[in-house]
Amino acid sequence: MLDHDDALRVAVLYSQGTDFLGGVLDAESWAPVLRSGKFSETPQFVNPVGTIPPRRQKPLVVATQGKCQGAGHELFLAADVRVAASDSVFAQPEVTRGHFPAGGAPITFVREVGWANAMRYMLTGDEWDAQEAYRMGVVQYVTLPGRQLACAIEVARKIAAAAPLGVRATIASAQRALSEGQEAAYAALFAELARLAQSEDHQEYSGHCAKTGLLRFMVADP
Repeated sequence: MLDHDDALRVAVLYSQGTDFLGGVLDAESWAPVLRSGKFSETPQFVNPVGTIPPRRQKPLVVATQGKCQGAGHELFLAADVRVAASDSVFAQPEVTRGHFPAGGAPITFVREVGWANAMRYMLTGDEWDAQEAYRMGVVQYVTLPGRQLACAIEVARKIAAAAPLGVRATIASAQRALSEGQEAAYAALFAELARLAQSEDHQEYSGHCAKTGLLRFMVADP
C-alpha cells in the first residue's frame, strides 16, 4: 500500500501490547512457502523483509518494545530508521531451534553491525538489549517504554516534510549500491540529479531561495 499510494510518503511500523514480535512462525500457515522454497512473486507484493524484488521505494520507520526476535527482528532490520523502547529484548535464536534466519538476517544483520557483532548473536542465539543494539548501530533512538511510537512518528514527520522525490532517490541510490555495486550507483548519481533538477520539488525550493535571499553563488578570484 505504501509504494502504491501517491498520497503516502513514509510509514511507521509498530505493534500494540507488551511485545513487538516474539519471532515464532505459525508452522501451518508457512508450510506452503517453506515447501516451495520462495516467497510470493507478484508485482503488487513488496516482500516485508526485502529478500526479493521489488524493493520498497519509500521510507519505513519502525518502533519496537518488549520481545523483538526471530522474524520480528528481521522485520526490524528491514526498516530505514529504528526506534527501540529501553525494555526491548532482541534475538535471532533460530540456531537453537534447528533452523536458521531465513528472513535475511545473515545478510542484513551482518551489513548493519559487522561480521563479528552479528555472528556473536546469531551463532549463540543469545539475547541482547536496546543499549547493545544502540552500541552496534542497529538502533538510532532508545526511548522510555511507551515513548517509542511517538519518537518514530516524530522522525516520520520530518521525513514526510522533505521533498518526496529526493527521499525516494536517496533510498534508490543506496539500494542500487547494495544490489548492483558501488560503481553502478556512482555512475547513476548525476543522471538522477539532473532529473530531479527539473522536478517541481526542486523548482519550488529554488523559487523559495530566490525570494528569501538564501540562494548564493560564490566565485573564486583568479
